[in-house]
Amino acid sequence: MNALTYACCLAVVASPAFAGEAAPAVAKATPPPHSPSNWFIGAGADYLFDADEDYWNGHIGYNFDAANSIFLEVGWIGADDDYQYYSGVTQQPFNSDISLDIIPVTLNYKYEWGLTENLSWYIGGGIGFAYADIDVDAHGFAPDLSDSEWRFMAQAFTGLVYEFTPSFEMYLGFRYMWIDEYDLIGDDLDDFTIGTGIRATF
Repeated sequence: MNALTYACCLAVVASPAFAGEAAPAVAKATPPPHSPSNWFIGAGADYLFDADEDYWNGHIGYNFDAANSIFLEVGWIGADDDYQYYSGVTQQPFNSDISLDIIPVTLNYKYEWGLTENLSWYIGGGIGFAYADIDVDAHGFAPDLSDSEWRFMAQAFTGLVYEFTPSFEMYLGFRYMWIDEYDLIGDDLDDFTIGTGIRATF
């Protein structure tokens, strides 16, 4: 056996496989962290100052980036009131019950500006249509009335949003709503609201 062959044999025998040493472990690839989707869904409740009624709403939308998003919102306002009228001839008072259900449907744009790592300020607006179902019960003193109509509406809103996690946040804000005139009401409807809600990506 020549010197070169002898040196190769010694190198093989001295290797970790022959020396009983464990081969180094191969590191496993770590999966990337979950990234929330750009789609989001949310729900909220507002208080209408002038109408003294609640406004329940839900929405679904899409975040283009950290600042810009659009969403479709559907809400419900219900009101039941008693009104007293006076006859034009006898001037005798009589009461009537008015039931009003309004369902606003709007497409909205929202812009957010980060104030801190988790707190942001938002502003936006939207347009759409509001469906109203109106029933007037005059208790026999006058003909009962009933009507349902769709009318154009618009709104603007602003407030604060706090991000608890990358996929869950809560907001508090104000909005102004305007709905075009309903024939049976005889006037347009507008109101300021304060409201809060939650939103999550999916």
